[in-house]
Amino acid sequence: MDTGDDAFALSAGAGRTGENGNPTECILIRNNYIRHSHGAPSAGSHTAAWIKNLLVEYNVIVSASNGIRCKSSPPMGGGVMNAVFRNIAMLNVGSKNTANLGNIQLDGITEEGSAIVLTLNYLDETSDLKFQKAVNSANFEEIEFSEITIDNVNKGNSGPSILMEGYDKSQTNYPKTYLKNIVSLLLNDWSKLRN
Repeated sequence: MDTGDDAFALSAGAGRTGENGNPTECILIRNNYIRHSHGAPSAGSHTAAWIKNLLVEYNVIVSASNGIRCKSSPPMGGGVMNAVFRNIAMLNVGSKNTANLGNIQLDGITEEGSAIVLTLNYLDETSDLKFQKAVNSANFEEIEFSEITIDNVNKGNSGPSILMEGYDKSQTNYPKTYLKNIVSLLLNDWSKLRN
């Protein structure tokens, strides 16, 4: 899959009207090869009726601006709940590096980003001002990341491997969010593993 935008864009409505809609739920994203995307997958930014019961596993993400991305803002409402991201391999994610796989050169022509993004400070300029604010602020709950490998990341031209960002005008936390066995390798570390 080569989209140039969010590879899997999960959405559940915006603001007060969206809160009364149906949730986007019971989602399985498995066994995909994804490259040149902004997020793979992206849950949000429209999250009003909740994005929940999501399982993302056994995926390969190459040369993406961001890897896994959950994004929303308090006025949007709802959020992401009960999501599991596991057994995922990432190469050149959030970094402008190049890598060789056999005889194929993969250019990291992506924007500077992060392998894992949880942000409640996301501004979608095309929609954030076109809906009535949600009654309840957006949040993320019960999210688990495990068995994720992030390879060929250059700290000099990428964001942090894991970005967790709250809303700058409120107190926000991430209840029951777990990070287990997340491995980030630099290019020179990768060559050591091959020997």
